Amino acid sequence: MGNLSSFARLDHMKKFTSQTQRFGRLGEHIACDYLKNKGFTVIEQNYTKKIGELDIIASKNSIIHFVEVKTLVKDKAESVSHETIEKYSPFENVTLSKLRKFSRTCEWYIQERHVSHETKWQIDVVAVTVTRETRSAKVEVMWNVII
Repeated sequence: MGNLSSFARLDHMKKFTSQTQRFGRLGEHIACDYLKNKGFTVIEQNYTKKIGELDIIASKNSIIHFVEVKTLVKDKAESVSHETIEKYSPFENVTLSKLRKFSRTCEWYIQERHVSHETKWQIDVVAVTVTRETRSAKVEVMWNVII
């Protein structure tokens, strides 16, 4: 779990139309920090086209990582059972339909940015669970999601 000292910094960023969008942006910020700490280079954030959006595009070891970030915000720390984790997992919001759309957006990005066809790429999902009471976050990653 990491400390969320960056909560205040988000107020100086783009204004969002909903609290859900603000929490989503917070999760993306935490995910970027996590990836950077793991040796990734963040290339771009919030690549948006009519076809869809890519939250984070990063690279490591000559592989492009297209990262979908899912954020769950809890009001207080709870003792969490295995059942509760499954019930409220941010990963649950990553459906096959969403992954297919995400994959098409990745392909669009590759084409638009003239990325070599020889360049390896993968889709990763980062789940960020934020606890407001303790101002902490837990990051979990599903690497190389295959659809």
